[in-house]
Amino acid sequence: MVGEAGMKRMILATVILVISFAAIALPEPAPAPGPTFSGAVEAAASASASSSVWYCPWVDAGAEKDAAILMAATVDVDLVVTLPSPINDEQPDEATRVITGPGAQILTVGDLVRRGAAPGFVEYSDGPAATGTWVSGDQLLSGDRCTAAVSKFWHLPGLTTRQGREVTLRLFNPFLPLAKVSVGGSTEFGALPLPELATVDVPPRGWVDIDLNPLIPFFDDLTLFVTTEEGLVIPTVTMFGDGDEANLPASGLSTTWEFPVVSVDTLTPTLMISNPGPGTATVTLDVFTTAGAIPAAASFEVGPDSPLRVALDEVVDGKFGLRLTSTGPVSAAVVAEDVLSDIGDADDAAGDGDGDGDDGADEAPVAAIVDRIAGTVGAAFPSSRWLLPGAGTVPDAASSLWILNTDPEPATVTIQPLGVGSLPADKVIVAPGTVLEVPLAENVQISGYLLDASIPVTAAWSAVRPNSVAFFAGTALDV
Repeated sequence: MVGEAGMKRMILATVILVISFAAIALPEPAPAPGPTFSGAVEAAASASASSSVWYCPWVDAGAEKDAAILMAATVDVDLVVTLPSPINDEQPDEATRVITGPGAQILTVGDLVRRGAAPGFVEYSDGPAATGTWVSGDQLLSGDRCTAAVSKFWHLPGLTTRQGREVTLRLFNPFLPLAKVSVGGSTEFGALPLPELATVDVPPRGWVDIDLNPLIPFFDDLTLFVTTEEGLVIPTVTMFGDGDEANLPASGLSTTWEFPVVSVDTLTPTLMISNPGPGTATVTLDVFTTAGAIPAAASFEVGPDSPLRVALDEVVDGKFGLRLTSTGPVSAAVVAEDVLSDIGDADDAAGDGDGDGDDGADEAPVAAIVDRIAGTVGAAFPSSRWLLPGAGTVPDAASSLWILNTDPEPATVTIQPLGVGSLPADKVIVAPGTVLEVPLAENVQISGYLLDASIPVTAAWSAVRPNSVAFFAGTALDV
C-alpha cells in the first residue's frame, strides 16, 4: 500500500507533469510592440516627454576619422550609449552618462572605441531628449540628427551618382531579430527596380553598407525607398565628394517641409523633391530671406516616380529659409555644394588655352579644388521649443543657429546654452517671414542649445570649415 507521504508525492508529481505539458503547449509570447509610423509625417521629427531610444546609423571613428554622439535633454536623465561590434557574437561597447536637465553632453566615440564603422543607439530614461552625430576628418565633416522613430518604409531623397559623387547606403539593424530589406528607387527617368537589392539580410545588432555607384551609376537625381519585409532597420545615406561628405538620414512623407538652413558661405543649394504617390503633386516654394518673405516664389509639378531637383540659386540669392507645400505627401532634402569649374591642366589654367590638356610639355598637377558638400532633411512642422544637441561643438568650425519664422507675427526666441553648470540665456527677435542666423562663439562649456519661442518656429544649425561643411536639423519638442 502507498502511505500518506507517498500519496502526496504522487499528487505533486502529477501536478508538475500537467503544468509542464501546459507550458509546452502554450504559444510563444508575441514580441513587445515597437513604435508605429504612418508615413504621413516625418520620422523622428519630435521628441516625446518620456523615455526614448535614438538610433544613429552613420557613426565612424577610426585611424583617419573621429565621431561624436551629441546628447541633450530638458529633464534629468540617465542614458546608455551602445555601439555594437562588427564582429558577430562580440559584446557591444557601452558608456553610461547622466544629464542634469536642461543639459547636454558629447561623447567622443574615439575615446570609447576606434574600429571604423560602428553605428549605435542611445537610450534615455526620460525626456524630452534628442541626439545627433557628427563625423570629422582632415578634409571632411558630416552629420545630422539621429532617428527616434522606426518604420517599415523609408524615403531617402536628394542623392546623385553622377561623376564626382560616391553614394553609400547603410542599413543599420539595432534590434535582435534578423531583418530582411528590399531597396528600390526612382530617378529622372522614372522608377528604378534594383533586382540586386530585392532582398538584403541585415544581421541582428549589425549593419550592411552598399556602394550604389557600381549598381546605378551616372544618375543625376536619385531617391531610394527602403522596405523592411522582416524586422526593422534604420537606413541612412552618405554622399562622398573629393574629400568632404554629406550624411542624409531617412525620413517619411509630408505635405509641408520647412528648411531653416539651405546654404552657407558660397555653396550652391538644390532641393530634391520625390513624389511616391499615384498622381502628380503640385509643389509651391515660399522663400524667407533675412529681409522678408517671398510668397509663392516658385511652383512645380512633381510626377510620380520621378524626383525633381530644383536649383535654388535660380530662385533667390543670399541667405534664406524655405517652406515647401504640396498637394500630396512628398519627401524632400536640401543639398548644398561647391560648384566646381571644369578646368584643364596647369598649363591651360595659366593661359595655354588649347584645352586639350597636352601641349607636349611636362605639366604640373592643378592645385586641389575645394569640394564641400552638405545636406539635411527638413521639418514637417514648426514648434515653439527645439533641442539642438552639439550645436557649436565641431572643432575649428564656424557654427551658427538658423531660426525660421514663417508666421506674420514676430517671434521672441530664448536661446539657452546647455552644458556644464548654469549658463546665461540670450534672447533674439525673428521678424515676421524671415530667417535669422545666430553665430555661435566657441565655448568648451556649451554642448548644445534649447530654444523657446513665443510662436512656433523651425530651427537647425550649421558648421563650416574652409574645406568641409555640415547641416544639422533640430529636434522639435512635443508640448
